[in-house]
Amino acid sequence: MGLFDGILGAVTSVAKPITQAISPIAPLLGGLAGGVGSYLGTQSANEANVALNQATMDFNAQEAQKNRDYQTEMSNTAYQRAIKDMSVAIPRDGC
Repeated sequence: MGLFDGILGAVTSVAKPITQAISPIAPLLGGLAGGVGSYLGTQSANEANVALNQATMDFNAQEAQKNRDYQTEMSNTAYQRAIKDMSVAIPRDGC
């Protein structure tokens, strides 16, 4: 019997009782580990979604403001544009 056989025998004698003690609860530990992993993955995805949604809302708010500004400009200059259009369409040389 060599040195490594003695080490292997010692490790086996320690590991066997631990394995026997853990094997009845191994499925529970596996399920618990899976649940924790799933929870952490979901949390990470949720945080990413919140950040993406905020960026989308910020962009949409900026675009909506641009549209409101454009609509205000069009409304404020409607009369001037109509007068210009009529002056082109109606000759002023003494009809």
